[in-house]
Amino acid sequence: MNWESAVVFGLFAVACGLAAVRSRREGWPVRRTIGVSVFLAGAAAGLFLDELVPIPSILAPWIEPIAASVMGVGLVVAWTHADHERTD
Repeated sequence: MNWESAVVFGLFAVACGLAAVRSRREGWPVRRTIGVSVFLAGAAAGLFLDELVPIPSILAPWIEPIAASVMGVGLVVAWTHADHERTD
């Protein structure tokens, strides 16, 4: 792992930690927590699977589009109908 990968991994770990802290502090509904988790999983796939999948793999050209799609699904899940779950 070179220094660039270490910086990316560190920033991603900080983002995950901040999401977890905000989730607990703000009392996110389950739907938003799951959506943000799916979004972060898609981001992780886009960032880290390029290095893990061998170059001649048939999946190599599809990693980033699939990761972007997973991130989009996470956003939709997190913020669709979020107002219906509020109890304030």
